Amino acid sequence: MSAQNTEPTVAILMATYNGESYIADQLLSIAWQTYTNWHLYVSDDGSKDATLAIVQAFANLNPDKVTILPAREKHDGACGNFFNLVKKCIGKAEYYAFSDQDDVWLKDKLDKQVALLDNLKSNFGTEKPLLAFCDACLVDENLNIISPSFFTYTDVNPRATSLNRIIVQNPISGAGALINESLLDLMATVNDLSGIAMYDQWAGLIASALGHIDHISEPLYLYRQHANNAMGAVQMSLSSLREKGSIAKESLKSKELQVAIFVKNYGYLLGSQGKSLEKYSDLYRANKLDRILYILRYKIKMNGFFRNLGLIVYV
Repeated sequence: MSAQNTEPTVAILMATYNGESYIADQLLSIAWQTYTNWHLYVSDDGSKDATLAIVQAFANLNPDKVTILPAREKHDGACGNFFNLVKKCIGKAEYYAFSDQDDVWLKDKLDKQVALLDNLKSNFGTEKPLLAFCDACLVDENLNIISPSFFTYTDVNPRATSLNRIIVQNPISGAGALINESLLDLMATVNDLSGIAMYDQWAGLIASALGHIDHISEPLYLYRQHANNAMGAVQMSLSSLREKGSIAKESLKSKELQVAIFVKNYGYLLGSQGKSLEKYSDLYRANKLDRILYILRYKIKMNGFFRNLGLIVYV
């Protein structure tokens, strides 16, 4: 048996929808990974362009490395599509990576992330949900560099993954995440996705509350910013705080709802953390003073002055 076969198998979960413009670049970057023990699973959300034809052509060239999941009856966007992959890929691998259709991975992305997740496994075992994530280089639609660091551009702190931080600001981008099977299994137990903002936020909550997270500050993929992004990179300033005040308020409300759903699904595993999370999920029922006092008591905070100002103003 070769040494390669002893390495953890990585299942790459790619959700697609009308991605014909960029998906070939991403598929090629996966094929060129120096870490070769991977298998790609693709779930399409009803594309009307040539996306599936491009994926099928790639699968024909790599028949042992690519599986295209059956067409879905329900089309419910990127979050639902990724959760479909999560549920369909239980037991397929030891580690799981998420792939957007429009990024480009650097050739050593999987190698370095697998090494980090292996280290987490050595320290904490396989029963705990584990997550390793990395920085990205932000580029435009033609791969011209906008910023060498997604973390810096969006002013997020990759070390801020404790529960009191991650419930209001999750620094983890799914495209930069690698998780273990325990985390995938916990994600797969969710049946009602209403109230879940995005799959990567959910994965981050699970790993923070019940397991362990680590990161690589090095950018290991190109995050392509273009008009059709499901999610995009946003800089924060005083002017943007004013312009997006109502959006920020709704975002905080949605995070409270997401935490309530999280407690409902995993409360039996949370122990004492569950009570503080329940209080956070009920903040919208409290008066303004009580909401502010809760934030101060439990040290709920985001990265950056303007975000924390918004947290106090709009909570």
